[in-house]
Amino acid sequence: QATIVSPGARHYLALLARADDTLARLELAWLLGLVAPATRTGLVGDCRRALHGFKDLASQLRQDLGAHVREVNAQRRSGADAHPNDGDAG
Repeated sequence: QATIVSPGARHYLALLARADDTLARLELAWLLGLVAPATRTGLVGDCRRALHGFKDLASQLRQDLGAHVREVNAQRRSGADAHPNDGDAG
């Protein structure tokens, strides 16, 4: 099992698993003749658009978090460079 470093990632993986199950059930219903082809196509498209929207949102949040972490790390480096000998007690 992959290491998950973000609590939100666990929810995203659960969402993907549920969407996969839903699409599989829809496919089965279509194969059994319980769902019209046009209905199946519309529902599959809706599901994929929703997943892409969620993926885009998650990607943007990851980028924003990464930018924030880089900013904090740069500030820490600047602070450490300003006081390089603070840890040395002569």
